[in-house]
Amino acid sequence: MIRTIRSSISIWKCALPLMAAIAGASSQASPGFSVSDNLGMQPPPTLQYMVPLAAQANTTSLWILKHNTAGDKQAGVMPGTSPSTTVLKNGTLVTAFQANTGKLFILGPSGAQDWGLGMMAGTSPSITATRNGFQVAFQADTGNLWIVGEGGAGDTRMGMMRGTSPSITTLYNGATVTAFQANTSNLFTTGFYGTKDWNLGMMVGTSPSITALGNEFQVAVQANTGNLFTVGYGGAGDTGLGMMTGTSPSITTLAIGASITAFQANNGNLYTTGYGGAKNWGVGMRAGTSPSITTVQIGGTVTGVIGMPLDTYQIAFQANTGSLWTVGYGGSGDHNFGMAPNTSPSAVPMVLYSIPQVDNRPINVTIPPYPVWRW
Repeated sequence: MIRTIRSSISIWKCALPLMAAIAGASSQASPGFSVSDNLGMQPPPTLQYMVPLAAQANTTSLWILKHNTAGDKQAGVMPGTSPSTTVLKNGTLVTAFQANTGKLFILGPSGAQDWGLGMMAGTSPSITATRNGFQVAFQADTGNLWIVGEGGAGDTRMGMMRGTSPSITTLYNGATVTAFQANTSNLFTTGFYGTKDWNLGMMVGTSPSITALGNEFQVAVQANTGNLFTVGYGGAGDTGLGMMTGTSPSITTLAIGASITAFQANNGNLYTTGYGGAKNWGVGMRAGTSPSITTVQIGGTVTGVIGMPLDTYQIAFQANTGSLWTVGYGGSGDHNFGMAPNTSPSAVPMVLYSIPQVDNRPINVTIPPYPVWRW
C-alpha cells in the first residue's frame, strides 16, 4: 500500500515578493526530471481529468497514475531520481527511469526493459516521442551525455556536470534537440542545430527544461545567480524571478504557440511565468523537488478544434506534505499519493481528443504550431 506522507508542515501560502536568491553552490542535486513536449493522445476528458503521470512512490516503486486509476509497476526506482514519460504516436505510454540497479530502464506495454546502460548517480533520463518511436537522453555513469532510441547518437562524448540531467524535445520537423548543463557549468544544446554553448552559467545541481516552438525551441534554467532564465526562440532572458536552491524549472508550449514555465520559487511556493504573466499558486512545494508542466488540449471534429481553450495546461508536483498534487485545467489538488523525497513527477505532454472521422476513417487534426499525431 502506498502511504501518503503527512509531515508536520502543512501546505503554506506566502505573499512575499520574489527576489533573486543569493548565488552559491548547492550540494543537493536537482531531481532533474524532464519531460517531452510532443503532443500525444488520450481518451476524451472529463472536467476533472488528470493527465497521465509517472512518479516514484514513497516505497521507491514506479507508479503510473491516470484518470481515476493508479498502478504500481513493481519496478524499483533509484532513490533521489525521477521518471520521464511520454505518449507515442500509436497511443502507447512509455516511461524511462533509472532503476535501483543504476541502469536505464524503459517501461512499455511489455513491461520494464533493462537497456544495460549505467547512469550517473542522482540523475534522471528524459524521453521524447519521435515519428516512429522515441529517444531518451541521460547522463551515463561515465559523465557523458548519451542519446538512445530511434536515431539516437549513443555516446555524444560531451561531458555533463555531475548530478544533473538533460532534457530532450522533438521539433515540428521530427528532429530532436537536447539541453544539458555541461561540465563547464554552462548551458549547452545539441541536436538538429548542432552543438551550442549558450555562455549561461547554471546553478550547481540543477537541470534545464526544453520545449519545441515549431521548428525552434526555448529552454528554461536556473542560472548561477539563482534566477530563472528562458533562452532560445522568444526567450525572456533573466526573468528576475528567484528560484529555490537545488530545484529546476519545467517549460511547455501551449497550443496557441506561447510558452509557460513552472518552478519552485525561493519562497518555496509553486509559481508559473510566461504566458499570462507571473503567478503565485499559493501552494508550498517539498524542498529539493521540481514541478512538471504539460499542455492539455482537445482537438476534435472535421470542422475544427473544439472543447478546451487553446491555452490550457496542467502542473504536477510534490507538495511540502510529500503528497502528489495537480493544478491547472482539470487539476484536482491533493491526490493523497505519497512520493519519495527529492523526486518529482513527470506529466505526459498531450492532446485530449475526440477522434475526427471522414467516411468512418480517422483523419489528421492540426493545432498550430504542432500537428496532433494521427491515431
